[in-house]
Amino acid sequence: MAANQNNNRPTAPRNVARYLVELLVYAGFVGAYYFAVLHFCGGWLKELFDHQKAWYAVASLGIIIAQSALLELVTVVLGRISGRKPR
Repeated sequence: MAANQNNNRPTAPRNVARYLVELLVYAGFVGAYYFAVLHFCGGWLKELFDHQKAWYAVASLGIIIAQSALLELVTVVLGRISGRKPR
């Protein structure tokens, strides 16, 4: 019975391939997000940094929180697409 259960498990090379694909897609999303924030918010953030440090801190924390939520969502979606089971 144990041998039958092992046949359904993905092999190590397949796991590595899935991981590398996830890593590449995830890296693409992170890079796109980084450049999007720089492009769309760079001037505004620079202006806040130069003239209103307290609001700059609030805006930066908001961006960090939004980024973490967005990247967590991307990670969950990628995990479901790749067929990985949640722990």
